[in-house]
Amino acid sequence: MYSNLYAPIPDIDRYLERIGMKRPEALTKEYLDELIYAHQCTIPYDTLDVGLLGKDVSLGIEDLYNKMIINNRGGYCFELNGLFVKLVQELGYDAYSVPCRIMRSVDAVTPVFHKGSCVRLDGKKYFFDVGCSVMPPGLVEYKEDVWQENHGLKYMMERVSEYFFNLFRLSEDSQINAEKTIALQVGIAEYAPVDYIAPNAMCGVGENAIFRKNRRVTKRTPGGSVTLAEKELAVIENHEKTTIAIETEEEYFDILKKVFGIDLKEEYEYAKKNNKLFYNMF
Repeated sequence: MYSNLYAPIPDIDRYLERIGMKRPEALTKEYLDELIYAHQCTIPYDTLDVGLLGKDVSLGIEDLYNKMIINNRGGYCFELNGLFVKLVQELGYDAYSVPCRIMRSVDAVTPVFHKGSCVRLDGKKYFFDVGCSVMPPGLVEYKEDVWQENHGLKYMMERVSEYFFNLFRLSEDSQINAEKTIALQVGIAEYAPVDYIAPNAMCGVGENAIFRKNRRVTKRTPGGSVTLAEKELAVIENHEKTTIAIETEEEYFDILKKVFGIDLKEEYEYAKKNNKLFYNMF
């Protein structure tokens, strides 16, 4: 019944080519760090299928591959991490999916509405994530109370229970002041692909899906990040933030294509012309 969630990736080499990588010569931490970072800088977090076009999201591996690799789109956490952990597994790593919570504060515990990943490597366990804006740019060891640095950003794990850790970071605005903020609550127990059907339905399926009200595209850049949220483009470069207001439909789709490599103008205009558009941006 759920075989599409467990299908193999149609073409691993084409996936790697999409993010500018080649197959590893050895299954090392260094290669996986590089793979994670390349993925984050290439394939964006993208809720436009749900929030702009009103589509339901499939978690089938072939559907995710066609969307993000063949059609140069992005996705949200269940899509991005779902396809990426499959890639990591098929490259030969001992990796699996874990439940996560998006946290606003330490005391405000939220439902499991996020998907992360874990890899067993050299006798240690590491968390990794290519599916949200606060994601570490590489592996973070499940090691308590130690700041771990990757690409100039620092993260730290703090155990909450037998199965969950709080993941703290020094955000791009607080690197100098060294003030930690909570990014995620990450699990360590293994979740199967079918375990994400229900939370994905809450986020990306049906009229009441959470992301029906969210139109956001974001990806990491070597100097920070770039985010298109509703009608504003925000660029963070070397801890400095610049915002640009978008005033026309043409400008919006031009930025979407030039900055993120996503070409949705024709599909958007077709839906608009045939009264099938879920959300009119302008």
